[in-house]
Amino acid sequence: MNENLSFIFESSELFGQIQLLYTLLLSKGPYKQKIEKENSFLPQSVIVASVLSIKILNSITRINLSVVQNLIINNNLIQDSLSCVIAYLISYCIDHIEDSDETKELLHETILFIGYICLLENKIQNLMLKGESTILQKIISLPFNYYFDNKLKEIFLPTLITLSFENKIVMEIVNKEMDFGIVLVYINEKINLEPILEEEFDESYIEDKLENLSYLNDNENSNRKSINLNLNSSNVNLKSTTNLSGSKIKSNLDLISNTSSVKSCHDMITGTSEFISFALRFPRKLWEKAKDFYSLFKN
Repeated sequence: MNENLSFIFESSELFGQIQLLYTLLLSKGPYKQKIEKENSFLPQSVIVASVLSIKILNSITRINLSVVQNLIINNNLIQDSLSCVIAYLISYCIDHIEDSDETKELLHETILFIGYICLLENKIQNLMLKGESTILQKIISLPFNYYFDNKLKEIFLPTLITLSFENKIVMEIVNKEMDFGIVLVYINEKINLEPILEEEFDESYIEDKLENLSYLNDNENSNRKSINLNLNSSNVNLKSTTNLSGSKIKSNLDLISNTSSVKSCHDMITGTSEFISFALRFPRKLWEKAKDFYSLFKN
């Protein structure tokens, strides 16, 4: 069954959801910060359709993360469309975060999706550095309460961790903007307080990804000069020399969220959804390793 689903996901390019979002949101070009507020609102129908589309992408990712990651890595058109879509959604939602619950839900589902696709995947992490105003910049400029509010940080901090873990390029940029003591406190809380359950990720998935990250880190110094770290440049080098096939998330993550559920919408808006759990978004096996990694960057 999973193989059949994987084929459908690949052949349909994730049911065409990324291209649908691109068409819905960017038919008139990239998002521009609101100057005349009356001209900056998306129609309600577009917001609702975007929420549903991102939910579908998140559901597909929970079924088979590797298929989604590989499709993004190996398809330049999807990479370009996805980076434009995410940049638009984050910018719009931050600009209009108090306008409606649907806008908050759209922001939270987008943050969740970024975290999923960046998990242990250096190439997709680096995709967040693409452009003149990067997705990484937009993510770390979320309102202050996403760093400290007990429920909102459960949505945001796991994504920040998956976006930056074992990526020194990302860390050098982010470390200039924030104190990673916040992340260390969060990880320590999870290590000390969350009950120990069965690992949510296949061992082979974790080992394959870590092996690749180790390879990239070992070769980082020799490749470093070719990478432009200037945030004002649109020429960040996103190339990598490895190709991963990664294993699948275990069956207890093979869940499809109910996109029509009022309770599901409310839970995602308020930060109480079952899907935001740290253990479902970052392998428990790596929590101590993550703590050691972020300790290197504590101000």
